[in-house]
Amino acid sequence: MRTPTIRRVLKIDNNSHRSINVDLILAYSSNYYKKLHNIYLQSVYKMVKINSTYYHSFWRDLFVKKVVASLLSLSLVLSASVSALAAEPAKSLKAPQKAASANDPYEPNDDPAFAPYINSNTSYTAAIDHNRDADFFNFYAKPGDFTLAFSRLSASKHTFNIFVRKQGETKGETIKSQFGIKGNTTLSVNIPEEGRYYIYIVSSDAAFDTTPINPMPYTFKAFFNQ
Repeated sequence: MRTPTIRRVLKIDNNSHRSINVDLILAYSSNYYKKLHNIYLQSVYKMVKINSTYYHSFWRDLFVKKVVASLLSLSLVLSASVSALAAEPAKSLKAPQKAASANDPYEPNDDPAFAPYINSNTSYTAAIDHNRDADFFNFYAKPGDFTLAFSRLSASKHTFNIFVRKQGETKGETIKSQFGIKGNTTLSVNIPEEGRYYIYIVSSDAAFDTTPINPMPYTFKAFFNQ
């Protein structure tokens, strides 16, 4: 029987999780050695041999597991976020918008930033769809006469207000307006300078009505120098 040798190895204490040096008795060729060897192999810790020195792999395994778990968690979070964004409809940061309807194909146009641009001598049909609805139509004009021919297409008791404004940093400068429109009307104004303008159509009395209104369709045609 060969003389047992002693090998110092690094081990992790189960209670404190601190690394400690222990002496492992290596008894060559004996039942005692086989039992000791089997017990050691069945331990939950692994031994790694690097340059003839044994190091404990506990911290390495723990680090790898934590990194993998963190990456998996991050992947799940990103995947959920992308799915939520893909499923969520686009939203305006400037004003709440309503979807296009059969009565008004130009929705959403509740703000000049979302309004369509119109052409001269072209008819447009839209509607005030609810109490607080407001319709905007942009146009680009050169100096000269501007005429708006407006016709309402409903018998609603509520009236229309129409504004022609030059686009600005806020809601713009009003250059022409008409209130309490009950039927057909015509607005005429001189465009003072070349630039971007818009038509603003609203029913102010409907906005104060506590009863939901029926859609108020209308049609108009504008004439201006493009």
